[in-house]
Amino acid sequence: LNTRVCLVEDQDKVIENFNFEKYRTKGDIFKNKFQSHTFRILAFISQQRIIKEFEKFKGEYDYVIFQRPDTIFYKKLDINFFNLAKNSIVIPSFGTDENLLFYNDRWAVSNIENAIKYGNAFDLLLDYCKNEIFHPEMFLGWLLKKHYKLNISLVDNRHAIIGPDGKIIDKGDY
Repeated sequence: LNTRVCLVEDQDKVIENFNFEKYRTKGDIFKNKFQSHTFRILAFISQQRIIKEFEKFKGEYDYVIFQRPDTIFYKKLDINFFNLAKNSIVIPSFGTDENLLFYNDRWAVSNIENAIKYGNAFDLLLDYCKNEIFHPEMFLGWLLKKHYKLNISLVDNRHAIIGPDGKIIDKGDY
Protein backbone atom coordinates (compact mmCIF):
# COMPACT_ATOMS: atom_id res chain seq x y z
CA LEU A 1 0.00 0.00 0.00
CA ASN A 2 1.15 3.48 -0.77
CA THR A 3 0.41 5.10 2.58
CA ARG A 4 -0.15 8.84 2.69
CA VAL A 5 -0.83 9.22 6.39
CA CYS A 6 0.20 7.16 9.37
CA LEU A 7 -1.16 8.12 12.77
CA VAL A 8 0.66 6.82 15.82
CA GLU A 9 -0.76 7.66 19.21
CA ASP A 10 -0.01 6.75 22.78
CA GLN A 11 -3.16 4.92 23.89
CA ASP A 12 -2.42 5.66 27.57
CA LYS A 13 -2.37 9.39 26.86
CA VAL A 14 -5.65 9.21 24.93
CA ILE A 15 -7.23 7.34 27.85
CA GLU A 16 -5.77 9.80 30.35
CA ASN A 17 -7.22 12.79 28.48
CA PHE A 18 -10.68 11.37 27.71
CA ASN A 19 -13.75 11.41 29.93
CA PHE A 20 -15.18 7.90 29.49
CA GLU A 21 -17.62 8.40 32.36
CA LYS A 22 -19.89 10.53 30.15
CA TYR A 23 -20.39 7.45 27.93
CA ARG A 24 -21.15 5.04 30.79
CA THR A 25 -24.43 6.41 32.10
CA LYS A 26 -26.54 3.44 30.97
CA GLY A 27 -24.27 0.67 32.27
CA ASP A 28 -21.80 -1.97 31.15
CA ILE A 29 -23.49 -4.40 28.76
CA PHE A 30 -20.39 -6.59 28.62
CA LYS A 31 -20.08 -6.79 32.43
CA ASN A 32 -16.27 -6.49 32.37
CA LYS A 33 -15.77 -3.24 34.29
CA PHE A 34 -16.20 -1.21 31.09
CA GLN A 35 -13.07 -2.69 29.48
CA SER A 36 -14.84 -3.61 26.20
CA HIS A 37 -16.70 -0.31 26.36
CA THR A 38 -13.43 1.62 26.66
CA PHE A 39 -11.71 -0.26 23.85
CA ARG A 40 -14.61 0.27 21.44
CA ILE A 41 -14.75 3.99 22.23
CA LEU A 42 -11.01 4.16 21.54
CA ALA A 43 -11.66 2.39 18.23
CA PHE A 44 -14.29 4.98 17.28
CA ILE A 45 -11.88 7.78 18.20
CA SER A 46 -9.13 6.24 16.03
CA GLN A 47 -11.54 5.61 13.17
CA GLN A 48 -12.62 9.24 13.22
CA ARG A 49 -9.07 10.56 13.34
CA ILE A 50 -8.08 8.57 10.28
CA ILE A 51 -11.28 9.43 8.35
CA LYS A 52 -10.55 13.12 8.99
CA GLU A 53 -7.14 12.62 7.35
CA PHE A 54 -8.78 10.66 4.52
CA GLU A 55 -11.20 13.51 3.83
CA LYS A 56 -8.24 15.61 2.63
CA PHE A 57 -7.77 13.14 -0.26
CA LYS A 58 -11.34 11.89 -0.74
CA GLY A 59 -11.56 13.15 -4.32
CA GLU A 60 -8.88 10.67 -5.34
CA TYR A 61 -10.80 7.54 -4.30
CA ASP A 62 -14.04 5.77 -5.10
CA TYR A 63 -14.35 3.40 -2.12
CA VAL A 64 -13.18 2.83 1.41
CA ILE A 65 -12.57 -0.46 3.20
CA PHE A 66 -12.90 -0.38 6.97
CA GLN A 67 -11.33 -3.28 8.84
CA ARG A 68 -10.68 -3.83 12.49
CA PRO A 69 -6.99 -4.65 12.95
CA ASP A 70 -7.78 -7.87 14.81
CA THR A 71 -9.74 -9.34 11.88
CA ILE A 72 -8.47 -12.07 9.58
CA PHE A 73 -10.37 -13.21 6.48
CA TYR A 74 -10.83 -16.81 5.43
CA LYS A 75 -11.17 -15.83 1.78
CA LYS A 76 -10.37 -12.79 -0.32
CA LEU A 77 -12.80 -9.91 -0.48
CA ASP A 78 -15.00 -10.31 -3.52
CA ILE A 79 -14.37 -7.50 -6.01
CA ASN A 80 -18.14 -7.39 -6.61
CA PHE A 81 -18.50 -5.85 -3.14
CA PHE A 82 -17.42 -2.58 -4.72
CA ASN A 83 -20.37 -2.70 -7.14
CA LEU A 84 -22.68 -3.23 -4.18
CA ALA A 85 -21.03 -0.34 -2.34
CA LYS A 86 -21.99 2.17 -5.03
CA ASN A 87 -25.38 2.61 -3.34
CA SER A 88 -24.95 0.95 0.03
CA ILE A 89 -22.55 -0.07 2.74
CA VAL A 90 -21.37 -3.67 2.46
CA ILE A 91 -21.25 -5.45 5.82
CA PRO A 92 -20.76 -9.13 6.68
CA SER A 93 -23.95 -11.07 7.30
CA PHE A 94 -22.20 -13.12 9.97
CA GLY A 95 -22.91 -11.61 13.37
CA THR A 96 -25.67 -9.38 12.02
CA ASP A 97 -29.35 -9.36 12.97
CA GLU A 98 -31.31 -6.80 10.97
CA ASN A 99 -34.42 -7.26 13.10
CA LEU A 100 -32.48 -6.12 16.16
CA LEU A 101 -30.50 -3.49 14.23
CA PHE A 102 -27.39 -5.41 15.25
CA TYR A 103 -24.70 -5.00 12.58
CA ASN A 104 -21.28 -6.62 12.46
CA ASP A 105 -18.63 -3.94 12.97
CA ARG A 106 -15.52 -5.89 11.98
CA TRP A 107 -15.28 -4.66 8.40
CA ALA A 108 -17.22 -2.74 5.78
CA VAL A 109 -16.87 -1.52 2.19
CA SER A 110 -18.42 1.79 1.26
CA ASN A 111 -18.56 4.60 -1.25
CA ILE A 112 -16.92 7.85 -0.14
CA GLU A 113 -20.06 9.67 1.03
CA ASN A 114 -21.19 6.80 3.24
CA ALA A 115 -17.64 6.12 4.43
CA ILE A 116 -17.41 9.62 5.86
CA LYS A 117 -20.65 9.06 7.76
CA TYR A 118 -19.47 5.67 8.98
CA GLY A 119 -16.02 6.97 9.86
CA ASN A 120 -17.38 9.90 11.86
CA ALA A 121 -19.64 7.76 14.03
CA PHE A 122 -17.88 9.08 17.12
CA ASP A 123 -19.62 12.45 16.60
CA LEU A 124 -22.95 10.84 17.48
CA LEU A 125 -21.77 8.40 20.15
CA LEU A 126 -22.17 10.61 23.22
CA ASP A 127 -25.79 11.51 22.44
CA TYR A 128 -26.51 7.85 21.75
CA CYS A 129 -24.96 6.82 25.08
CA LYS A 130 -27.12 9.30 26.95
CA ASN A 131 -30.22 7.40 25.78
CA GLU A 132 -29.06 3.83 25.18
CA ILE A 133 -26.66 1.36 26.72
CA PHE A 134 -23.59 1.29 24.48
CA HIS A 135 -23.27 -1.88 22.48
CA PRO A 136 -21.04 -1.30 19.41
CA GLU A 137 -23.02 -3.43 16.95
CA MET A 138 -26.35 -1.94 18.05
CA PHE A 139 -24.92 1.57 17.86
CA LEU A 140 -23.78 0.79 14.31
CA GLY A 141 -27.29 -0.41 13.44
CA TRP A 142 -28.83 2.74 14.89
CA LEU A 143 -26.30 4.91 13.07
CA LEU A 144 -26.69 3.33 9.64
CA LYS A 145 -30.37 2.41 9.59
CA LYS A 146 -32.15 4.84 11.91
CA HIS A 147 -29.99 7.95 11.85
CA TYR A 148 -28.68 7.96 8.26
CA LYS A 149 -31.25 5.55 6.76
CA LEU A 150 -28.59 3.99 4.53
CA ASN A 151 -28.92 0.92 2.37
CA ILE A 152 -26.95 -2.02 3.68
CA SER A 153 -25.83 -4.99 1.60
CA LEU A 154 -25.14 -8.04 3.72
CA VAL A 155 -22.59 -10.44 2.27
CA ASP A 156 -21.09 -13.74 3.30
CA ASN A 157 -17.39 -13.28 3.78
CA ARG A 158 -16.22 -15.25 6.80
CA HIS A 159 -13.62 -13.89 9.13
CA ALA A 160 -12.15 -14.44 12.57
CA ILE A 161 -10.79 -12.35 15.40
CA ILE A 162 -7.15 -12.73 16.32
CA GLY A 163 -5.94 -12.14 19.86
CA PRO A 164 -2.79 -10.23 20.82
CA ASP A 165 -0.91 -13.54 20.99
CA GLY A 166 -1.82 -14.39 17.37
CA LYS A 167 -4.33 -17.10 18.29
CA ILE A 168 -7.86 -17.13 16.89
CA ILE A 169 -10.18 -16.16 19.72
CA ASP A 170 -13.45 -15.89 17.80
CA LYS A 171 -13.89 -17.98 14.69
CA GLY A 172 -17.61 -17.47 14.39
CA ASP A 173 -19.93 -20.28 13.39
CA TYR A 174 -17.54 -22.26 11.15
